[in-house]
Amino acid sequence: MRYRRVHEPNRSRRRFHRVLAQLCGLVLLTAVPVLPALAAPAPAPQQQQQAPDPIRVLVFHGPSDRQADPVNTAAAAVQELGRTGGFQADVAADPAVFTPANLARYRGIVFLSANSVTLSAAQEDALKAFVAAGNGFVGVHDAARAQSTSDWFTGLIGTRPATSPDSVQQAVVDVTDRQHPANAGLPLNWTRSDQWLNWSPNPVGQVHTIAQVEEWKYQPGQGGNGAFHPVSWCRDYSGGRSFYTGMGRTVESWTTDQLFRGHLLGAIRWTTGMVRGDCKATIASNYTVERLTKPNQSGQLDQIGEPHGLTIAPDGKVFYIGKAACPSGPIVDWNDPNVGLGCGTIHQWDPKTKQVKLLTTLPVMGNRGSGDELVKNEEGLVGMTLDPDFARNGWFYVYWMPHESIDREKRIGQRTVSRFTYDAARQTIDQATRKDLLQWPAQIHSCCHAGGGMAFDDAGNLYIGVGDNNSSGGSDGYSGNNWTAEYQGTSFQDARRTSGNTNDLNGKILRIHPEPDGTYTIPQGNLFTGAEEGGGKTRPEIYVMGVRNIARLAIDRQHDWLTAGWVGPDAGAPNPELGPAKYETATVITSAGNQGWPYCMGNRQPYRDRSNTDASVLTGWYDCDNLKNTSPRNTGLVDIPPARDNAIWYSPQGGGPVYPARADGSGIPSYVESEATYTEPYLKGGGQAVMSGPTYHRAEVNTASGVAWPAYWEDKWFIGDESNGNNRIAVTLDPARVPAQGAPAFAEDLRQIIKGGGGDTGLQSWMDAKFGPDGALYLLDYAGGFFSLDPNQKLLRITYHGGAATPAPESATVGTTTQAGPMTMAFNSAKAGGVAWHWDFGDGTTSTEANPQHTYLRGGTYYATLEVTYADGTKATANLPVTVSCPAPDARQKVWFLDSETAVPNRNIGLGCTINDLVDDERPWASHDAFTTYATDVVTKLRGFGLLSDKEANQLIRAASASQVGRSTAYEWLFDGTSMNGWTQAPDGRFDLQPDGTLHSAGGMGMLWYSGKAFGDFSVRLQFRDVAPAGDRANSGVFTRFPDVRTPLEQRPPGSCGTVGSARTSQAWVAIYCGQEIQINDNTAGDAQKTGSVYNFSQVGLDRAMPTPKGVWNDYEVRVTGQHYTIIRNGVVINEFDNTPGKQSSRAGDPPTDLRQFFSGFIGLQNHSDRDVIEFRNIRVRQL
Repeated sequence: MRYRRVHEPNRSRRRFHRVLAQLCGLVLLTAVPVLPALAAPAPAPQQQQQAPDPIRVLVFHGPSDRQADPVNTAAAAVQELGRTGGFQADVAADPAVFTPANLARYRGIVFLSANSVTLSAAQEDALKAFVAAGNGFVGVHDAARAQSTSDWFTGLIGTRPATSPDSVQQAVVDVTDRQHPANAGLPLNWTRSDQWLNWSPNPVGQVHTIAQVEEWKYQPGQGGNGAFHPVSWCRDYSGGRSFYTGMGRTVESWTTDQLFRGHLLGAIRWTTGMVRGDCKATIASNYTVERLTKPNQSGQLDQIGEPHGLTIAPDGKVFYIGKAACPSGPIVDWNDPNVGLGCGTIHQWDPKTKQVKLLTTLPVMGNRGSGDELVKNEEGLVGMTLDPDFARNGWFYVYWMPHESIDREKRIGQRTVSRFTYDAARQTIDQATRKDLLQWPAQIHSCCHAGGGMAFDDAGNLYIGVGDNNSSGGSDGYSGNNWTAEYQGTSFQDARRTSGNTNDLNGKILRIHPEPDGTYTIPQGNLFTGAEEGGGKTRPEIYVMGVRNIARLAIDRQHDWLTAGWVGPDAGAPNPELGPAKYETATVITSAGNQGWPYCMGNRQPYRDRSNTDASVLTGWYDCDNLKNTSPRNTGLVDIPPARDNAIWYSPQGGGPVYPARADGSGIPSYVESEATYTEPYLKGGGQAVMSGPTYHRAEVNTASGVAWPAYWEDKWFIGDESNGNNRIAVTLDPARVPAQGAPAFAEDLRQIIKGGGGDTGLQSWMDAKFGPDGALYLLDYAGGFFSLDPNQKLLRITYHGGAATPAPESATVGTTTQAGPMTMAFNSAKAGGVAWHWDFGDGTTSTEANPQHTYLRGGTYYATLEVTYADGTKATANLPVTVSCPAPDARQKVWFLDSETAVPNRNIGLGCTINDLVDDERPWASHDAFTTYATDVVTKLRGFGLLSDKEANQLIRAASASQVGRSTAYEWLFDGTSMNGWTQAPDGRFDLQPDGTLHSAGGMGMLWYSGKAFGDFSVRLQFRDVAPAGDRANSGVFTRFPDVRTPLEQRPPGSCGTVGSARTSQAWVAIYCGQEIQINDNTAGDAQKTGSVYNFSQVGLDRAMPTPKGVWNDYEVRVTGQHYTIIRNGVVINEFDNTPGKQSSRAGDPPTDLRQFFSGFIGLQNHSDRDVIEFRNIRVRQL
């Protein structure tokens, strides 16, 4: 056989054994249509399937006698769980198991206590790679102490233990995640005994907490984490899945505690990918906070008024109201006819245009600014909601005090419920459409408490939360029952006149049914009929009495109940003579009744009564079960409904305070602060103004919006606080306790997601919150001050972008098997998880292997589909667009099989690929027959595509049968585009591994050499392209047959090539002086030695170098047999050289060939400088 020489055009051609296989194809996850001409002619049979490997889990622990955790019992328990849970568990106590090869057998690791064991750097690297490949890790209890100096391992666990009590204690675990498989079958509250670890720092917001422990029910010690103390959590970490539980110290955890064993089983099944779970929902970085409004222009309310409430239309428009403040400032003087005249604004934010519009400004009473109780005023536009049929009728309901309604002499105004009509076409509200449904009097001489919550239920009933219209003074901040103070005959310090009065609409939740004509009717089931005691003593509009300043209420349509919250009085601490401190209240209401104010608060904790003749004289305590309104200011019934419990209450000292009964047998709480137990520690006052928020239900939002909050938050009730940014929680209720308004099951911290602060992405002061139809959370920020405007008042939106539960089919990967085989794709389900798989490759072929390989016969884009079945029976599907292309196709004119050229043309088969790119002849084959079978199948299909004639197909089949493929040595990879393992840089500059799998040179002069192995006779094949900066050309080379450059100078043979000149001090010069540099240089100027030259020994000029333009990939082969060198570029021999003794270098001082007579050596790549930039890829070698 002869190779074709460019300088011998008329000679018979010598064909080289095999030219370089061309560049790998790129797998692009882009939706490029498949060209019809590239489609397969008919479905091919399904690939032969292999039985799936068993799912294996490695259980690791340190020496048993050095662990406080019961590691032997734990390991045995995991093995037992595996026998029924679908996996095989192997146990090891030797860290030597942490090698890439060994870990490749497993899908999960359970890491128990490992005191006295530290993984080496290589072992930890193996663990890192294991996780990065999509596998799982479960850490248990003292595993959190392992690898104490490793930041990566700290991240894998999530945090580190702080000072913790040593003892085992009984506590209550709140199972916060009702969706995760680790919590399947667990109760809301789980009582168990363990050693409870504290954390530093608390990982809440950085990990996904699925269970927390209630510290108030055990002794956490000085390192306790407070109300939000995570005990089990998970997250997607570093490409895989990590789960940690701080439980597991006791033997009973592993033997008799079936709930804990189930918890751990679910964790293992999730981390191994057997089942899916969402471990992203409480991680703050998965949420984005966006300011939707800008600061108002000077002197205008173009963006926002004094924010007081919001509601959201079905089309996503957000409507929000401003209470009363105006840019012109307050009007305080009662002698001024415009006293308190304020700006009741209604704004709209449109999600389509992202723009704000001021719809109308109502003239309201309430703009008197801040000050004492006789100056400030809480009236104004305080509530709004939309008609259930708003999309059709545009009806907009508001609760307000029109300025026109006030009587300045008596200082009485009319609280009003009105209906306006929204013009969708013009996007305006015409005040002429106003219809007043309901009006009632309220004193405005003294502040406060207008309320403002409004909502419709599914029956079309309208609920209105009305404040108690009572001053906070006169009772030292306790009951609000001082009847003496009045103005023009109207008391303003006795809430028994309002909240406790069955004949007054203030301090109530009203329920009416609006009618189309602007009137209303009374629904069945309200607290009173109006006819009690002959009539005139009750109001039938009252649904709930005994509330104070009820600013927020909401209908939970999934449960048909009402959530509400109201602000409490002003007492800063409990008083044994007067009663409890100020309580903020939030509760769930399922029926009409009395919530207790001003007689009782919290869980029916009574206040002290006052004399009806001298209010300064305290009398007995109210009887919450037998309440009587004996106030001189009462106009309603004396015998009123008994007080009910409230679900949530909190004081400046803490949440849910309860006190022991007094020793006198009265049953009255002691109200001694030091004796309190705080049963709801997740809330704490000081500055406090509770704002009950929405309950999240996925059924009510568009879960496909791309911003919807995840299912984790299903059925959780959001609560904030206008005056205290530390009170931002999500409450989970126990439905069994709701009818009696019992305490919630637990609450979780929202502060990491809804962050405080005064900037554009911080919520300074929670005023209102609603979930929109897109599933995002919208919030109004009151910012600073009271009864005023602030530049930081704004509308916010918080969106979620954490993605789907994991593992997910979308995480499956696809790529070329080798850079030399661009049309054979490797599909990998490791990151998709599952227990069974069905791949449809998009060309009519399928597979049920977990990680199949598939060869496409035409270039183009295909739509592969993966259906994954998980251990719980659920299925999930993903589409993976796969582009099969050959950016550097094999451009040889004929089809080759390894060393043999055929007479068949090497035709294009789509997107630059050729038949030679499809012929997989370089890789190791099990046998020659296996390759022949493969080649025959490929040729037959190409003939079916019309790419080969019958004659050509027969020629190729015969040539494949006669070839040496599967009989002779195959190529092995030195660099496959994924890793630089085995390569070493010497000494200056570097090569960088690029995302596209190329090596990119930088700096110099130096050499990247393959230090993993020396080669005797060999063929090295690679691809290069010139990527030098403008005006320059690449200058590089391939070094061959040089000795180990790491050999110290003193150990090199005296007088050898490595002991002269620069080789004494530079490893790169050892390669230059001892081996041969095969030049790469297509520059038209400069050095005369061009590509293919054996540098300084055998010069090739541009006429023979076959130069290509910059940016073009070239095939390059250097074959060394004995001392004979053959250099081939793009399938053409461009130089041959015999490295026989006696030849001198053309550069003075360089060693002659006499000192270069090595029969084996290493291979390297030259990096010359930042002006001579080159890229390499697809480097493989074949020993001859």
